[in-house]
Amino acid sequence: MSKRLGLRIPDKAIMSLALNRGEYAIVEKFMNNKCFIVYYKPLRGLQQAVKAEVCGDIDQSRVGEVISLLMFSAAQTGLPWYIDFVDGLAKRETQLLDLISSRLLKTAVAAEIEQLAEPTNPQKRGLGVRSALS
Repeated sequence: MSKRLGLRIPDKAIMSLALNRGEYAIVEKFMNNKCFIVYYKPLRGLQQAVKAEVCGDIDQSRVGEVISLLMFSAAQTGLPWYIDFVDGLAKRETQLLDLISSRLLKTAVAAEIEQLAEPTNPQKRGLGVRSALS
């Protein structure tokens, strides 16, 4: 859209300035008019426009109903609360996976260091001789 207007700013910024709260605009259609790119400004939350792609076997006249549902369910971010909820779950899962990965890595590194510190000479193993790493 910004290219058509000859502007060098993101489409989201243009629509954030052009739309009032509760308004939406269909800016593009594709896939034989089965997909609509829509910007809307939520009723609450941030003042930025939100981009949505409404696709499927839906008539253009029904796009407003979909966007209305998104607008009325907006959280403080401007996105529907259920999207924020799922994002929060995904972030917690990522944090948990990072924690598990970190602990596994520490355990693996400790085991490898211990193995490297063991003497390779079988005669020294029984004498309690440790290498310089211990």
